[in-house]
Amino acid sequence: MTAEELLRQDVIEEYKRTRSYFKVASRLDMTMEKVRSILTDVVLPNASQRVRPTINQGRGRPEMEKYIVARKKADAAWENLSFEIVDARQKYMKGTHELATGYDGEYSILYAIPRTVVQPRPGYFANA
Repeated sequence: MTAEELLRQDVIEEYKRTRSYFKVASRLDMTMEKVRSILTDVVLPNASQRVRPTINQGRGRPEMEKYIVARKKADAAWENLSFEIVDARQKYMKGTHELATGYDGEYSILYAIPRTVVQPRPGYFANA
């Protein structure tokens, strides 16, 4: 077997185990683009046609819109240094808000939902 074939086999096995492009890329020290190209060709030939259903034009459930902090295309990275995300993380560490993610079509959405009981988590994002 060639090195490329061994790499493909490792990617496929890791994906079958984790079901996550991100975990495959992290564990095998690869780029997401490389993982996606291998899996699209081998494991998921119709992956480009599969998209989560769109509920609200990429804005998530209507009742959750007021909690949206940020949104991005599902395969893009979060802008972790943006004011909105930094502020949401600070609120999370103070214990006043919970953070959650959701999906709407091709978008990932970050929500900051106020808590009824304050529960501080100092230093939670210290290494982020």
